[in-house]
Amino acid sequence: AARHAIRVFDELGFNVGDNEPYSGRELNATMNRHAEAHGRAYCAIEIRQDLISNRADQARWAATIADVAGRVALALS
Repeated sequence: AARHAIRVFDELGFNVGDNEPYSGRELNATMNRHAEAHGRAYCAIEIRQDLISNRADQARWAATIADVAGRVALALS
């Protein structure tokens, strides 16, 4: 799921990376327990706080993430 999301965010012109600047591969207990342990596709998204500091920005990001999630779901089906 994450590979698809990274591709879609990139296509939309966002600066994206795979666990940058740090790796989430070590201490990712939530993903390990609830996704990986059950073979579920997952994706964690981190947004800079200054990009969601007001309602308009929050709504824009909510719509963007919903769009990306829908595209990822289609790619996984």
